[in-house]
Amino acid sequence: MNGQNEYLEQFLSSIEQWEKALNIPEIKQNEDIDRILNLDHDHLKLITGQDCLMYSYQLIAYSDYVQARISKEKSVLDWAESSIWFIIGGVLDQYGDKYTKWQIKYYSAIKENPLAIEILKVKNNAEARCTLLEGKSKRAENMSNILKELARRKNEY
Repeated sequence: MNGQNEYLEQFLSSIEQWEKALNIPEIKQNEDIDRILNLDHDHLKLITGQDCLMYSYQLIAYSDYVQARISKEKSVLDWAESSIWFIIGGVLDQYGDKYTKWQIKYYSAIKENPLAIEILKVKNNAEARCTLLEGKSKRAENMSNILKELARRKNEY
């Protein structure tokens, strides 16, 4: 796995270099987000319209952060998937005839190749992380919109 791990690191490094070359700033995690995401009813009543707008901005930045994490995980997922197919593509026909489902051939071929097994673990981990983050970005945007509306209403009174 060590050689394949190097390829993954090179792949991720090339993405980071590309982002830096385009002058795309890194999105950093914000410690205030946990507090903002867990505002209770009493706190929402007490904060000002200006606070609502500041919190809204932070939630949009958080949404962008989550989306960036999802994009990186999806690129790892794509890398792992294409690497597996590259490794096993030439031997799939050994694991059944034309009527055998591709999944059976796919996993049988992976099971016979230690490198493919390790890459499958990378793929499964990236898939799990994408699933975990799925929807978080949209929910943060929705909460931001609610805070903007709350700010508008607070400023009307």
